[in-house]
Amino acid sequence: MKKFKLFKHIGILIFLLSMLVSCNSVSPEVCQELEDCMNGEVCIEGICKCPDGFIGINCSEIDLSAIQILLDNEISPKVLFDGGVTLEDLYGKIYMGGILYYLNTTDGTGLIASPQDVGSFVWGCIGTSIPEAQARNIGSGGTNTEAIIENCSHFNIAAKSCSIYSENNISDWHLPSSTELELMYFTLYQKDSIYFANSLYWSSSENSNEYAIAIDFSNLNLGLFSIKKDKNLKIRAVRYF
Repeated sequence: MKKFKLFKHIGILIFLLSMLVSCNSVSPEVCQELEDCMNGEVCIEGICKCPDGFIGINCSEIDLSAIQILLDNEISPKVLFDGGVTLEDLYGKIYMGGILYYLNTTDGTGLIASPQDVGSFVWGCIGTSIPEAQARNIGSGGTNTEAIIENCSHFNIAAKSCSIYSENNISDWHLPSSTELELMYFTLYQKDSIYFANSLYWSSSENSNEYAIAIDFSNLNLGLFSIKKDKNLKIRAVRYF
């Protein structure tokens, strides 16, 4: 019986010693040199001090609760996407003076929308055909806008109003092509309709000498319409990055 108690006490002693060794080794140095810490941070007393927006032992992981902070600090959407941030989490965030709503995940280019509507304007020059403004694809909104301004002398029109729009001292805005406007509908309006009026919005894509393409932002079912150019519709400026 005494022998059993002796072994029991020895066992407890060994257990306590192992716990003491374990506790003393819980916090080893995780960094030795400045290069061990990522994203511009330094190793202080063996620990990487992570900047806002980054977490992890060596500050290599993106803090998904701090995406806006990272964008404000000029971390590009492509870098964030490559680091594991989803497009859904990126879209709707403020970036470079507007609302991020499209990212080409291959080359890192994309589109942002102005934070608010520019106003309501006619498309302009009804009866005049502008073939150079009939493109609809992503990337054509800028050239459409330039073509409209060059071929339509009316000043108070949608394309011109977007081109002279300025937000946060940024002025290279344009009237979106129909596809650029569609993307805005899907990634911003369907996510949070408070960004938009319940109204038709002009695109820069002409349909004919009488009509241009507009999109209905008043419901969750996408509607593209061919509208007479002399109608006053809402416009939202966009820019590339």
